[in-house]
Amino acid sequence: METAFAELPLAIFTTLASIGAGSFIVLACVLWRRNLSSTQMKALDRAMLVPFMVAGVGFVASFLHLTAPLHAVYVFAGVGSSPLTNEICCGIVFMAAAFLYLVLALIGKLGNARRPFALVVAALATVFVIFVGLAYIVLTIVSWNTALVPAEMLGYALVGGAALMVCVAQYAGVLDEETRTVLKMPLVILVVCGLVLALAAPIIHIAIINGLGNAVSQGSTLVSEALPYVLVGLVLIALSAVELLWGIAKGFTPARGLRSTLEALVGIFLLRLTFYALYLSIGVTLM
Repeated sequence: METAFAELPLAIFTTLASIGAGSFIVLACVLWRRNLSSTQMKALDRAMLVPFMVAGVGFVASFLHLTAPLHAVYVFAGVGSSPLTNEICCGIVFMAAAFLYLVLALIGKLGNARRPFALVVAALATVFVIFVGLAYIVLTIVSWNTALVPAEMLGYALVGGAALMVCVAQYAGVLDEETRTVLKMPLVILVVCGLVLALAAPIIHIAIINGLGNAVSQGSTLVSEALPYVLVGLVLIALSAVELLWGIAKGFTPARGLRSTLEALVGIFLLRLTFYALYLSIGVTLM
């Protein structure tokens, strides 16, 4: 697990940024399905500062991974040709759009543009999360070179984002009985789709890695070391989704929303941490 802890800033980034982005995906769903009162809308606008800050903390953590953080500006030199650059650029565009949405919402200037704007932010959030996964598809790293990685990231974003969104909406007083009833079907679809991706993609991915190897390392050895963390992560994500589905069916409480968010946060973080522990290159590696 030494490799995993060496990549701790990236594990934090991919965890927090995906959860924050996922919340804006769920926000668009809420706005398109429910006409909230002006009081509820103002409360929700303030509450959405939390997911935005969660994503922001993730981006700050990503800079800690750089040897010289002040050189981060040079990452833009590879736009279109570097997966890492594309990921960062998509993230910046998403964050800028989310920031503009929140500013206009908080000063009451969105009006009829609120729903279309929220949909644009949700689309940018989805693209960003997928590009986070695509950044790890590298030919020379056989354990990461699979489309399962962006699938994992999207699953984490949907489950974690739904949990955080429900949590902040609950504390903001937005999730009344009528709102819960209206949002029941779309929320169930988002959570179930996220759960399937967040569980199936890592399990299949780890099964593939278990059969890989190079001259100095075997995937089965890496998997055996990381497996306890993986199992705990998978169980926590499943528990988070169950909490959400139970709340959708029977009603949310502040405790359930907070518990679901913490379960998703810890579960996703453990799976992201073990992702880096499962680094296996095509040949001899110094890592």
